Amino acid sequence: MKSVRLIDAARSGPVIVINCSERCCDALVIIPGQVTISRVHLPNFTKKKAQEARDKMETHTSARIQRWVCQRAT
Repeated sequence: MKSVRLIDAARSGPVIVINCSERCCDALVIIPGQVTISRVHLPNFTKKKAQEARDKMETHTSARIQRWVCQRAT
């Protein structure tokens, strides 16, 4: 994704993008009103930890959507 699009995405609030590889992990921090993107090195974060966090978020999001649908259907 181009940096201009990331900066545009932060119009309504901060955006943080976690970037992980086998070698290292870092976060890109985009703040509304700024024209630069900050990089924060995450030395204690790993690709495995990122995958585990993503799996938990997907499970949580899926459960929330299911509850929402059930509430609306009854």
